[in-house]
Amino acid sequence: MARVREQTWPNSTDPDALHDTLLLAGFLTWDELGAGAGFVTRLAAKRRAVRLEIPDGAVILYATERLPELAAVVPPPPPPPVAPWTRPSSPASHIEHPVSHGSGPRPARARP
Repeated sequence: MARVREQTWPNSTDPDALHDTLLLAGFLTWDELGAGAGFVTRLAAKRRAVRLEIPDGAVILYATERLPELAAVVPPPPPPPVAPWTRPSSPASHIEHPVSHGSGPRPARARP
């Protein structure tokens, strides 16, 4: 059985062969890359593949052409937390009405 697996497993002899494998398989784990790991930098530089860390900590190599498929089944990450207000004044005091800027000449106030 090991011999059959060895014969059927894609042999990544160059970056193009690894990219073809990624297109067919969708992704490979870092452990599955074997000799193809040496081609990852070249594929990433040409934006043909991306290295992703999945939630369980495993690292995969994914074909960029297939990223929309991955995005359809994996929820997007949560937005980064908003930094707390650090100024001594109230945040509302820094909000100005849009009319107060660039609205042209204003009539002079009458003096009492």
